[in-house]
Amino acid sequence: MTNQQFVHNCIRRLARRGAWPAAALSALFILLGLGVSPAAAAVTPTGPTEVISAGFLHSCALTVAGAAECWGSNDDNEAGSHTGPYTQITTSLNHTCALTPAGAVECWGNNTYGQLDAPAGTYVQVSAGYFFTCALTSTGDAECWGFNNFGQATNQTGPFTQVSTGNGHACALTAAGDIECWGLNGSGQADNHTGPYAQVNAGEFITCALTPTGDVECWGYNDEGAAGNHTGPYTEVSAGGHHSCALTATGAAECWGSNVQDQAGDHTGPYTQITTGAFHTCALTPAGAAECWGYNTSGQAENQAGPFADPTPPSVMGTIEVV
Repeated sequence: MTNQQFVHNCIRRLARRGAWPAAALSALFILLGLGVSPAAAAVTPTGPTEVISAGFLHSCALTVAGAAECWGSNDDNEAGSHTGPYTQITTSLNHTCALTPAGAVECWGNNTYGQLDAPAGTYVQVSAGYFFTCALTSTGDAECWGFNNFGQATNQTGPFTQVSTGNGHACALTAAGDIECWGLNGSGQADNHTGPYAQVNAGEFITCALTPTGDVECWGYNDEGAAGNHTGPYTEVSAGGHHSCALTATGAAECWGSNVQDQAGDHTGPYTQITTGAFHTCALTPAGAAECWGYNTSGQAENQAGPFADPTPPSVMGTIEVV
């Protein structure tokens, strides 16, 4: 058993017992090097606009007015409410970032490694990882900042149409539909994959992608089936810490992988967007409410009435969509 697998299993066992120090262990994991709509642009991101996001012990969603409302752990000020307006939101271990209508990135929460310090620029999408952040520039390059012990916060030249961050790795979708990844690759989570793909989503130690026909392909650490392939059609996929979920064509949530905290249970819906955290899942209803399930030690999986913003409808065929 590798060091990565050993610490990973410790986190799993603690979560199974309902002990919340998993957050501290996960942070230690990576610190020890064990892996744990803007102005007109040349590149327009693909995939659904992220208006609800599940992090480690907190969750956030955008209201109809574009304000950020968060719930769950707020030990590092990663939750709370922010006026905005914002067009997209993303959460991670203990920080949150959002995109303004002008294309600026605003972040709050833990800033130990500069993960909140977004460079000035015009961005069309942002993704928060564990102690680092990446954003897609208006010209399709990936700019990253924060903790860079595995090269996960290294800038990448595109053009890309989507970027997604995990624990110590990040992936981006090229204009041709291929997936390029960088950073920690102890379990193959940062392997490049030839497409075409329509969406990409990086989890803690896994990566999942949606094919143009709506099937899901995942790779990386597969101890409990979180990285398994699944036949669709699906319209969206989200890779979490130890589980993954996807939305069916009818809006149902289908999940697989670890279910020790009921985070991977199937839910009929219908839903318009889904997001997976470390041990919980949230989904947006057509009425704009947030329904969450799974580990709830800090209130991160509490249902929220909303109404929250209507996401850009996801496209199985990978149609270009405006953020």
